[in-house]
Amino acid sequence: MRYGKRWMARRGGRDDQGLGAGARTAPGCPGPCARIRSRPVLPTVRRGVPSKGGRQVPLGGDSRRVPAGRRGNGTIPRGAVSHGEVLGDCPAHVCRGPEGCGGLTRPPQASARHSCIRARVRGVRVCWLVPRRAGPVVRSPSASQVRVVLGQNPGLQTGPGTNTYLVGGDRLILIDTGAGVPAYDPLLQEALSELKGNLSLILLSHGHVDHIGGLPSVRRLHPQAVARMFPGETPVSAIEPMADGEFLRHDGITLQAIHTPGHATDHLCFYWLEERALFSGDLILGEGTAVIPRVGGSLIDYLASLERLRTLDIRRIYPGHGPVIEDPPAKITEYIEHRRMRERQVLEALHAGVRTIREMVARIYAEVPGGLHPLAEESVWNHLVKLEGEGRVRRFQVSGRETYELLREPDL
Repeated sequence: MRYGKRWMARRGGRDDQGLGAGARTAPGCPGPCARIRSRPVLPTVRRGVPSKGGRQVPLGGDSRRVPAGRRGNGTIPRGAVSHGEVLGDCPAHVCRGPEGCGGLTRPPQASARHSCIRARVRGVRVCWLVPRRAGPVVRSPSASQVRVVLGQNPGLQTGPGTNTYLVGGDRLILIDTGAGVPAYDPLLQEALSELKGNLSLILLSHGHVDHIGGLPSVRRLHPQAVARMFPGETPVSAIEPMADGEFLRHDGITLQAIHTPGHATDHLCFYWLEERALFSGDLILGEGTAVIPRVGGSLIDYLASLERLRTLDIRRIYPGHGPVIEDPPAKITEYIEHRRMRERQVLEALHAGVRTIREMVARIYAEVPGGLHPLAEESVWNHLVKLEGEGRVRRFQVSGRETYELLREPDL
């Protein structure tokens, strides 16, 4: 999920998976570490330890049908984290940059405290600095307010964690609930207390566990709150369905649900009419680019969803991971151009005689550590599905291996 950078290969690159780049030594950290910025999707690290049995059981959406260890199941596979620990409080200066505070503004001043979590994930040493307080309030012209509460679920695909948003005045809306990490609940309660509002509505962008996993605990704390989301293939009890294009008027706020599949079949964005702002879930991230998984993902649908958003007057985007986006048209164009660039690279590889996905990934992502190539394979696979549907590529089996070839010369 951010999400202009290479995976962790070098500073300044860019990739489909959106991991922050550049190993460096941060003050207070135990040595070189790859600072992951915002990245979407599903894995969760709790104090650096994988969830029980190597997987978590999601509440709904496509992720529930994926076997443990496969991409899209919402977890880091069993054994992926070889060590990890909470190092205790780190001074706020360790965590300069918007990603350190859930993404709305600059970090708190030096009085704020963070938890530093380090682990080795798929052979890559990573370190996350997670603020242990809710983000600042952002006032809007309509006198409503937005506050981010970070999900406390740092991971290889979530970066510092999932952004959840409290929106409104006296009767507050919560957009997404994080992964269900116990440390999230007191932060949410603190934010509600400071806002002096009651939680009355929960909107879920999609059924991946890092966005819906916290719903049971939030509902226990706030049984009066109604939860809503786009209906997936598997109905989820106690969640009311929300239709594409539906308008929701709540305590002076008007939100429109926009069905935006691509990252997940049940994905919704929420367009805030009064503010001309968009809560984008995992469709658009604050940094880097979104993951399009094999299960439930579709590059064709994803590009169509981006084109649909182009028709809206969007002045600000609140993403599911990473900092707020202040130039939405430029970001949407950047996302579309990035996918076109990846498509050209796939076509160039095929033109050069490369035939398998693994070989294409080795060519296109040559500077990315091999342990991260399985993530890249999902992106390449989605591009090939699109090209095959357009009649530009043919898929066939050779000795049990999925193989591809060009049907016509590409216009490179």
